[in-house]
Order: sequence, then C-alpha cells, then structure tokens
Amino acid sequence: KFANLLTFSFLKGPSIEELTTIRKTNLNPALTTYYSKPLALHQGYKQWLFDINGKRYLDMFGGICTVSVGHCHPKITDAVTGQMQTLGHVSNVYFHSKIHEYSKRLAETLPGNLKCIYFVNSGSEANDLALLLARAYTGRYDVVSLKNCYHGMTYQVMGITSNSYYKYPVPGGGGFLKVIIFQD
Repeated sequence: KFANLLTFSFLKGPSIEELTTIRKTNLNPALTTYYSKPLALHQGYKQWLFDINGKRYLDMFGGICTVSVGHCHPKITDAVTGQMQTLGHVSNVYFHSKIHEYSKRLAETLPGNLKCIYFVNSGSEANDLALLLARAYTGRYDVVSLKNCYHGMTYQVMGITSNSYYKYPVPGGGGFLKVIIFQD
C-alpha cells in the first residue's frame, strides 16, 4: 500500500555509521538522540515514518514542535507547494495577504479583546517573547521554572532551562529561580 504512495530512495544517503561520525564530529552535542542505538529516519507519510533501510514505524512521538498533522500529508503538501510556487518568503516589512488573512482568522477565535497576533519562528522565540511580555506587564523580574525543564536554546530561555545538557558553562541571564516538585 505504501509503495504506491511514496518514492523511496533508500541507501542513497549516508549509512548509520557515517551519520554517527558526522553527528559526533560536526553537530552540537546538545542535539541528543535519547537512544543508545539511534534511529535514522529517511521519509514519512501521514502517521508513518520509514528508516534508511525502509522499515516502517508508527509515529507515536509526533515531532517536538512542528508535526501535528503527520508527515507529507497530501493536503498540507499541496498547500505548501502552492504557496512556494506563489511566494516563498516575504519580510514582515512588506504586506502580504496570507499573513493578514491568517491573523484575522486566528484573532476571531480568541476571547475578549485578545486580538493582537505576533508570529515567531520557534518555541525558543515564543518563550523569549513570553518572558519579555510577562516582565513588561507585571514590572517584575524574577521568573520561576521547574527543575529539569527545557525551554529552548536562545540565550534568554537557557536561563530558565535547568537541564544542564542544554546549557553552556557561561553566566546566564538573572532572575530565574528553579523549583523542584516532590510527590509522595
């Protein structure tokens, strides 16, 4: 069933051994795999993932922040392809109908007078903005975060990330307090 839907080109990329060497040599150690034997993915289709050898997996992880509709879903792929064939990127210093149309539709779903939309590029940037807005609104500086949480890799949110694997041995921003929650 899947062979009709996908075009596989397995074994045309680096082997798992080559990927492991590249990972150790050329990528930041904070890009962790969480597994003693990493899974090398090659392709996805809807809820399915395929490794570099063609083995199929049901994706129960869903991506950390971006894959909420599956992989290569035909409707999403068609919409993205259509937009890329029209206009791939426009700085926010220019008007483009899509951002305005989407902002209006999104604002219409929000309660009360919460109608101002601010688009960001990542979870780290969203957390940076949340810290800025909270501090500006409250006039307070200190922020409490849970121990062992991850909030992103930008300099500001590394201060509230207390998982040492994602931090560098340099002074971070101040005003961040770590809390440990104990359960019986």
